Amino acid sequence: MNGNPERGFYPAPENIRKQLLIVKQKWEPYYKAVKTVATADKNSPEFKEALKYIEEHNLEILKEMHKAVLMYEDLYNQKIAFIETISLFALILSIVIIILGLFIIN
Repeated sequence: MNGNPERGFYPAPENIRKQLLIVKQKWEPYYKAVKTVATADKNSPEFKEALKYIEEHNLEILKEMHKAVLMYEDLYNQKIAFIETISLFALILSIVIIILGLFIIN
């Protein structure tokens, strides 16, 4: 969320940051349950409770993270469209310059 510019990771835009915070809030208790399942005795009430929590919240976390991924996808699709527009403009400008150059030479 906060990025790491030294490694080339920049902070998430505000709308995506909000979605990532939602994911983080849901992830923390989920991860606690995962650690419990990984370490507790299979017959213990803690294990069964944690496993139930994982089963009940797995899709919820997945859906929220999917929203964040789609938001990033939309952001980068917009950036790519902008780059394509600039590239097309540069191509057209180059063609115009070449045609004008040919007329000047002749």
